[in-house]
Amino acid sequence: MEKLYDEFAGFLQPTSATIFQDVIERVNPQSILEVGFFKGGSAFFWLSFSNARLLCVDSMRWEGCSIENIKKLIDLFPERFAFIGESSTKVYSKLRNVYFDLFFIDGGHTSDLVINDIQLGIDLNIPYLFLDDVSPNIFQLFQRLTKNKYEVIKIYDRKADQEWIHMILARRIRVSWAHLVGNEEMLLEERIDKWQRVLNEKPVEIPSIWRKLKRKVCW
Repeated sequence: MEKLYDEFAGFLQPTSATIFQDVIERVNPQSILEVGFFKGGSAFFWLSFSNARLLCVDSMRWEGCSIENIKKLIDLFPERFAFIGESSTKVYSKLRNVYFDLFFIDGGHTSDLVINDIQLGIDLNIPYLFLDDVSPNIFQLFQRLTKNKYEVIKIYDRKADQEWIHMILARRIRVSWAHLVGNEEMLLEERIDKWQRVLNEKPVEIPSIWRKLKRKVCW
């Protein structure tokens, strides 16, 4: 396994495998969305340690990105791996009717791109969000964007060169009522969600990405 992983190793060390295994055990995903491919290290972990289907999104514009490794993963996991070669700012319309259990956010690490990706997870109503390279600034953005929507359930540290990189796993907060069942409970949740959006969320203009995003960014 480790020898095969060497072909896909990028910023993730083989020791990071235990983190991905822990996330899989907690979430038991059947369908994973990943933003950020680079050389395919995390994609290799998801596909090797689970039976989930994986869709990876990356514009592949960074120096060092490996298109050849995309082909290798398609050959290794032909029934479970798919790839979209676009920026994550442009894929919402293609994915809005697709269900994912888990969203791994590891694309561009500037604030504007991370905001877009977090909002994408919210818009797609993905139950679990897993973020890599979480600085204090990104963590604050995450908390503001996901307030009353997601709760952080695990913080991981992974070693990269001479520093520790934070990774966080968050779970969507769902309100449930013991006396309601089936469609009645679902409709009530949808109504309350709608009220909360109208009453509590204020649109925030972010100049650096406002023209790029067609969807409203709220917190």
